[in-house]
Amino acid sequence: MSSKEFIIQEVINFYYKYDKLPSFNELKSLNITRDKVRNQFSTLENLYDCVSQKLNLLTHKTIKPIPKNFKHSKYVITTAVANAKVNKIFLKLLELYCFENNAQLLIIPQFKLNGYSLFDIKLTNYYFVVDRFFINSNCQILNIQHPNNSKDPTVGIASIGTRYISSILPSSIVRLKYVAMGLNKFPHAIMTTGAITENIHKNDKILTRSSFINSNLHTFGAVVVEVENNEFFHFRQIIYNNDNVLFDLGKKYSLSGVKKCEPILVLGDWHVGKTNLAVKTETIKFAKKINAKKLVLHDVFDAYSISHHDTNKMIVKAKKAQNKLLSLEYELDQYINDLKFFLQHKFHLIIVKSNHDEHLERYIEEVRFKDDPINFFIAANLVQFLKENKNPLKEYTLKFYPAFKKLIKWLNRDESFKFGGVELGAHGDKGANGSFPSLQQLEGSYGDIIIGHRHTPEIKGRVWVVGTSTDTRPDYGNGPSSWMNTHCIVYPNGTRQLVNFINGKFFYEKFKK
Repeated sequence: MSSKEFIIQEVINFYYKYDKLPSFNELKSLNITRDKVRNQFSTLENLYDCVSQKLNLLTHKTIKPIPKNFKHSKYVITTAVANAKVNKIFLKLLELYCFENNAQLLIIPQFKLNGYSLFDIKLTNYYFVVDRFFINSNCQILNIQHPNNSKDPTVGIASIGTRYISSILPSSIVRLKYVAMGLNKFPHAIMTTGAITENIHKNDKILTRSSFINSNLHTFGAVVVEVENNEFFHFRQIIYNNDNVLFDLGKKYSLSGVKKCEPILVLGDWHVGKTNLAVKTETIKFAKKINAKKLVLHDVFDAYSISHHDTNKMIVKAKKAQNKLLSLEYELDQYINDLKFFLQHKFHLIIVKSNHDEHLERYIEEVRFKDDPINFFIAANLVQFLKENKNPLKEYTLKFYPAFKKLIKWLNRDESFKFGGVELGAHGDKGANGSFPSLQQLEGSYGDIIIGHRHTPEIKGRVWVVGTSTDTRPDYGNGPSSWMNTHCIVYPNGTRQLVNFINGKFFYEKFKK
């Protein structure tokens, strides 16, 4: 056996024993020095190439790149981290999902920087996105490589601004943020996929701060992208909890087949009187489509008629008066009518205590109704509820419709409501010790949580944010906006999906099996 063949065979034996290729330091234990490698192969990479060819390993050179001009109507996009094993069950479930939905599975490789990249042989037959790939004119897969221990791969991408469109990036964590756009354009979404491969840090012999943090950030996940046409696309997340099931649009995918499930739907901030009528109509259809029986509502009441923001704005108030929008009683009737609207469609409601609810309480507490002849009597009738520490919106509604008590749960501040281990009872406007919270602070305080309030959807760590159910341009100012009509589906195992209302629909179902 030649010296070259001996080295190759020793490395092959090492691979069979440890399921990885040896580093230079590990080669020393095999009595293979750097000089021997250089003399026989010039570089360590050439040695690895020889071994990879012998063992038929999947490398960064042998992965199957996506063809030019490749087009499909539905994609499932995930990340494969180099030198990490595929989660076998997750892969099987994604294969089932793609078969059932006529979707194309795409893999974004996350290469090992400053090292040799191997990929699990189970991914041999799948397309890898190694270059920039346009899904349509407004969505791209942007294969920007970054260290696997990067906490937020989206950092800095937003600064590129309008030169980039909505982008999908490779990462073993799930992240979503929106870039505000002007001129009535949709905001650009920057998102990561989650991984199909196992946590590369889980077998670390020494637990470092970095490996500990990244082990907890690692998420099995993918992004589903539905292409409506060259302009519009729809996307949502698929998260795998290592419990042998996947959920999407109210369906449960397991190795034994596909069944319906019963998720909860958390709506984007509702704001009675400002709710977008198309969103209102399609929300009911969508909730029934996914078999949701319970809806979680944020900012149902808007308090537009008595808003403290407009106290000293005479022109604004005069315009409201012209449109009969200064009447608190009228707005309360709208509030009740929207609750009746949901209940007539057989939904149970959970109403999260929100800051706009408290605008009404502030109006009464500050006795502003003493100078408001339009609302004096109705406000005076609500004083008693505050005196008894009761929710005036709840009590006013139950006064006329006592049967609603069995169908609607009005949460108090700091009252928990969980489903699948996810906290759904906090609006997201109250932080620690009276501060306005960052998402990082909310994650530290609550763990897995879905909040409203911001009108801009986002995913950061264990915090997911819904959007708004109103028009997506703020009524209190001009300029770029990142608001979106976005709801969140929550499944019994705690996995979640954000769904956006785009071009008149929450999803695009071109293919029906």
